[in-house]
Amino acid sequence: QYGGMVAFRLAQKLEREGIYPQAVIISAIQPPHVERKKVSHLDDEKFLAHIIELGGMPQELVENKEVMSFFLPSFRSDYRALESFRPSDSHMIQSPVHIFNGRKDKKCIKDADGWKKWADNP
Repeated sequence: QYGGMVAFRLAQKLEREGIYPQAVIISAIQPPHVERKKVSHLDDEKFLAHIIELGGMPQELVENKEVMSFFLPSFRSDYRALESFRPSDSHMIQSPVHIFNGRKDKKCIKDADGWKKWADNP
């Protein structure tokens, strides 16, 4: 998720400098103006349950406590960053934008049209 927002913000900054990427790829993230459910403060068990609920994580990985304890802090940091992000730059991206979402990613699919507010060519 976080990578999509980084790509979007980088494209905004580059275009303000007159550099237009050939394309901007955004995957599995709602547009910047969409309010996100705050989950980064949850205890590990509830936070992990939220991530599992989103889908896409292999069961073998979820069941491996050592691996999950290694990755949870990184996941939590990404969520914290996204939860605190407030768009301050309303620059609409001129470069072609490609939005990719999983078929089961209901939140991102529902909000996909919202990217039209941020990109001329979504």
